[in-house]
Amino acid sequence: MINIIMYNVKSKIENLNTLPYNVLNDVLMSCSYIKKAFGVKPKRRYLLDVKSGITYTGLLSHIVPILKKNGIVYNIDDKRVKPEKKYNWHIANGFTIRDYQKRIVDKVVQTNRTIVSACTSAGKTFIMANLMIAFGCKCLVISPKASLSIQLR
Repeated sequence: MINIIMYNVKSKIENLNTLPYNVLNDVLMSCSYIKKAFGVKPKRRYLLDVKSGITYTGLLSHIVPILKKNGIVYNIDDKRVKPEKKYNWHIANGFTIRDYQKRIVDKVVQTNRTIVSACTSAGKTFIMANLMIAFGCKCLVISPKASLSIQLR
């Protein structure tokens, strides 16, 4: 049985060496990328350390379906620390959330992580504001322009 211990950033997969070779290979390929550079031979990099079984928690969404597909029994022990709700955010000016924005917010509340990639004027800033309300805690917003962070504030 494979035991997966989830932490906020990295996770540990125990008994990884008991997996059949073809399943372990599928898992490794799903957690890898090819690093290319001008004048340098391309090299495959792995984001899963086979010896220690440590990988990034975000990659478990790629690993678990492989285990399910091959009928491997696994157990997930979620030890992620959830932030406490300290802030009471609210939306100014009475804006209402659109249905697709609500679906995104609900998905993030369930999974605790996502990347929102949407077209111009789709309401990404408003989605982020609603996430801040849902979680009631400090949030990290990465913005390519200072004007967007000012808009959110």
